[in-house]
Amino acid sequence: MLFRSIGVGFDVDANASTPQEPNNNHISLHWNGAQVGNAATPSFSLSSGKFHRAQILVWFYGGNAYVTVRLTPNVNGAPGPTETLFQDAVIPGAAAYQSRVAFGARTGGAWAAHDLDNVNVQYSANAAAAAGLSLLVLPTSQFGTNGQGTTLAAFTDWPLVTNTLA
Repeated sequence: MLFRSIGVGFDVDANASTPQEPNNNHISLHWNGAQVGNAATPSFSLSSGKFHRAQILVWFYGGNAYVTVRLTPNVNGAPGPTETLFQDAVIPGAAAYQSRVAFGARTGGAWAAHDLDNVNVQYSANAAAAAGLSLLVLPTSQFGTNGQGTTLAAFTDWPLVTNTLA
């Protein structure tokens, strides 16, 4: 029986000192039981005891998978800026397949608590949707009429509806 899966590792234990295992605070991509490429290290501690938001996007095209991983630190406190650790990282040979989401945690001989909250998984037959326009209109009574405003960097989610204007 052949098991194929895409994995995203959140590693807070340093097992070695290699580009694949650089420290005790990194993210890695995996396909079919093997790590793909080098790990990426966020600028904040994954094991800080704070809730961090992870957005993981996987889309398939031409017999490959493309993975984007974004992290936002301390989302229940004073959130820091969202960091993109992987942007359309290619996993060669990972053609679209039936799948399910699974979670696991292991720390070797160390002890750690792992909490998951507000998991939202969406499947789409057409991830490369037609172009659209996203707008954010804030009520002036609450936010005023002047200020620094919002940039595209503030938006980390893909629109759920295409070809709409609200």
